[in-house]
Parts: sequence; structure tokens; C-alpha cells
Amino acid sequence: MRIILSLFFLLSWLASGSLLASDFVVDINNKSQSLIGNTIFGYNQNLKKPKIIEVNHTGEVVWSYSVPKRLLAKNPENKSKRSIVMDAKVLDNQNVLFTLRNSGIYEINRQGDVVWQHLDKEASHDVDRLENGNTIYARAWVEKGKDWVVEVDQYGQKVWGYDGVSHFDQYPFSDIEKGGWVHTNSVERLSNGNTLVSLRNFQMVVELDKQREIVWKQLFDCEKAYDKWDIDHSGSTAGCMPHGPEIDHEQNTLIIALRMGEKRSDEPDNVYFIDRTTGQVVREWSGEKSRRIRDIDLLSNGNLLIQDNNKLIELNPDNEIVWQLRASKLKWDERSRSKSLYKAHRITPR
Repeated sequence: MRIILSLFFLLSWLASGSLLASDFVVDINNKSQSLIGNTIFGYNQNLKKPKIIEVNHTGEVVWSYSVPKRLLAKNPENKSKRSIVMDAKVLDNQNVLFTLRNSGIYEINRQGDVVWQHLDKEASHDVDRLENGNTIYARAWVEKGKDWVVEVDQYGQKVWGYDGVSHFDQYPFSDIEKGGWVHTNSVERLSNGNTLVSLRNFQMVVELDKQREIVWKQLFDCEKAYDKWDIDHSGSTAGCMPHGPEIDHEQNTLIIALRMGEKRSDEPDNVYFIDRTTGQVVREWSGEKSRRIRDIDLLSNGNLLIQDNNKLIELNPDNEIVWQLRASKLKWDERSRSKSLYKAHRITPR
């Protein structure tokens, strides 16, 4: 009887949403070419209990954090308003900074204590802690007139922002509305002090200087992929809905993920390397069934860490997959797309 009860409680514990080793499977691991280190990412398999997961290079969970109910949105029955972890990364002090949709931005220590927070229900896809201690983040779903990039100081006071009205409140951009006016999904402060921003709805990536002037941009021609997203960028690189832009400064290239067909088509997403001077594609990669690439990280060894729906893929410069992790409980379909992994980051030993 004691054995049966113990087995019952064990099964109940597992069914409650605890992590099993089989939740994350590393099925490719080329140690000689992969950048060895842990990987951290948001895990939203259970929309009522979002988590942050850190795995080692073999896929073993070495640290996890379940977001407490007090931080979650107050209307959990509406899936579009639920709180999901969209970005999480380890800071220099080993704390974890993350953005929680419909809630805000939080910094926690490894015991799970909140040591800093900035409450903003519009905070979304991307957050970074800057060298000066400020925090910059994206606000994807805001309407026209509101900042879709915000930088705040350690006290939560806005010190810089951009709403784009002076540049884009004109045809053909002024009347766009699809998950917000612009639906910014990535923001990064560059080493030159400028800011790189992905404008999904406008089919472009821009670099802004400190005065919020556009000093460089890359356009994408969406017409052949999505009729409803038809903005006349003809002559530009074909593709839609840019995600995860990275700058390879040594090669002067923009690395970007683009959607190549309708949501239910068999066309995979592409990753392009685009020469920033000429606008020409100099390298490209497409996974066999890449359907929802949201994030790309350029690693210190020149490899790429790519989030592709329920997979994390490390790609070497020869376009070979040298490491791959699958979240086995996540299955892509149009209705459950919000469950997929978002951004992931490699943590290398100091």
C-alpha cells in the first residue's frame, strides 16, 4: 500500500506540470563546433504557468523559475491577454532579466526574488540591460502615437523613446494596424550608441541615432508572400515580417529571419545575411520545416543560435546544424502558436 501511495503522489507531481528530462531533447550535439555553454529561454507550454528554463549543453535542466501568479495578468481566461515570457537573459551579476507580456519587466536573483521591476503592460518581445544600467525594451502592440521603443533608468523613469510618428505617419504606413501600428519585435542598442529596431508591420529594419533620426534601413518586399501585407518595397529582398535582426559588424551584414509564404503554406522561413552597403543577400539558410523563427543570436564563435518554433538550432558558418534542442511537448499549429519558444540566449563560461 505504501508503494502504491508513493507511486500515486509521484504521478500526481509529474502531472502537475513539473519538468521531465524528456521535455527537452538535444538530438544534435557537435561539441567540436558548437559553442559550449548553457542556454536560457522562456517556456510557455502551460499558458497558466509560464517558466524560464536554463539547460546545459546536453539538455539537462540546471535551473528553472516558475513565474508566480502575483506577476501574471489579471485576466488569465483570455488567451490573448495571458502573460507569457517573451525574453529572458542572464545579466553580468548572474541575475535574470525577463519581459512578461501584459505585466512588465522583472529582474530576479537565482533564488527567484524580484530585485527590480518596471511595470508596463505594453512591454513585449525584447529587453536588454544597457552598460549604463538603463533598460531598453520593445512595445509591440501599442497604437499609433505611443512609444514602441522605450529606455528607462534604474528608477523606471523614461530617458529615451521612439514613436515613429514623424517618419511614418504617412502613406503607405499611416493606416496599418496588425497587432499594433508597427509591431516592433526586436530592439538592440549598438556599440556606436545607435539603436537597431525591427518594424514587422512596415517590412523593414531601421537604425536610429540618439536624435531618433533614421541613419540606415533595410526594406523587404512582401508582395509575393502576403497580399494583405503588400507595401511597395519592390526591388528589395523578398520576404515578410522581419524577426530577430542581428548585425555582424566584422562582415557588415544584417542577419534576419523572414517569412516566405502564407501561414498555412509549406514555405519555410528563411534566414538571410544581407550586405549592409549593397543590400544584396550574401548567404541564406532555410530549415526543412522552419515555420516560426522569432529570434537569432550571433554567437562569439561566429555560429548562430536560432529559435525555430519548438526548436533551438545552432548553425555554423557552413550552414551545418551543430547543436539542436527540441521542446518535445510543444507542437506547432496556428491556434497554439503563442506556446512556442520565444528568444533564447547562450550562456558561456566566464
